[in-house]
Amino acid sequence: MLRTKATWLPSYQECISNFIDRAIALEKYVFKSIRAFVKSKQKISYSLRIDYLA
Repeated sequence: MLRTKATWLPSYQECISNFIDRAIALEKYVFKSIRAFVKSKQKISYSLRIDYLA
């Protein structure tokens, strides 16, 4: 398999844009997981509150 010089040495801009894309994807994933965690925590605290009141 032949590799061009571009695949070996990607340009600086390419690296940065790739890194930014990856960072955005990671941020979205982390944000989603945090939101899911917060929602589950709210549900748990809500159910505990109901148990406490009952």
